[in-house]
Amino acid sequence: MSHRFPIFIIAILLLSACQSGQGQKGAFSVAEEKGKINKKFINEASGIDASIINPGFLWTHNDSGGKAEIYLIDSLGQYVGKATLSGVKNRDWEEIAVAQHPDSTRAFVYVGEIGDNRGVYATKFIYRFAEPTINQKDELIITQFDTIAFVLEDGPRDTEAFFVDDATQNIYVFSKREPNINVYVLPYPQSTQSVQTANKIATLPLTQIVAADYRAASGELLIKNYESVYYWKKQTTESWDSLFTKTVTKLPYVPEPQGEAICFSFDGKGYYTLTEEAKGEKPALLFYKRN
Repeated sequence: MSHRFPIFIIAILLLSACQSGQGQKGAFSVAEEKGKINKKFINEASGIDASIINPGFLWTHNDSGGKAEIYLIDSLGQYVGKATLSGVKNRDWEEIAVAQHPDSTRAFVYVGEIGDNRGVYATKFIYRFAEPTINQKDELIITQFDTIAFVLEDGPRDTEAFFVDDATQNIYVFSKREPNINVYVLPYPQSTQSVQTANKIATLPLTQIVAADYRAASGELLIKNYESVYYWKKQTTESWDSLFTKTVTKLPYVPEPQGEAICFSFDGKGYYTLTEEAKGEKPALLFYKRN
């Protein structure tokens, strides 16, 4: 489970960081609550992404101490079904991504066992498996999956966000707690037999990054902390390290009690955020429509 960073510290850090770009101001509307999550066992949502195999639906999961399960919900936050990873524990799952493989029609789900509040776990894990089709009330068991074990080149630290570049299948991981967070890359093909090193490619003047999502069809990247959503637009031939030198744009965001999940909708018509249960309130699925 993650802890909020003091708001006044975030404000000071962001004032001294990059200023918001102008290109996407007004491109998205203010938040609209689509619905409350209707299952009590989805109470610490720490990741969300749009399904590819089940268009119009979303995958989510709980973080530390939850079961090794991912849940499919609809666009109103209503539970559809779940898939369980066999023989795996959820020590601190913090992120989920769904990516299309460029050489096939298959899509893959990536689940990140990457949280580390105290920075004491040297090795992190990402589980990758073919995205399943889920029908109402399905409870699938996933037995075929890859385990990608890795360390960060500059040592153990907390991470809660990553995304997958569909074109290359590279995985990009964000650190969380530094005043200026780092971005690391795990190049494809990632080893599933040995522990590999994620190398740092950029440092960003942002902090407390808890979620990310990349929409390959439009080259758009979202990342968020507890107070803001940040946006970049990537050109087809542009490298990621070059993109991260550009001024970031802030998008509309209503701070949530423990908001640690963000993703674009499958059709790109907006983005969702999802919070954990807090103060007796059920987690709410919010949608920011593209204008």
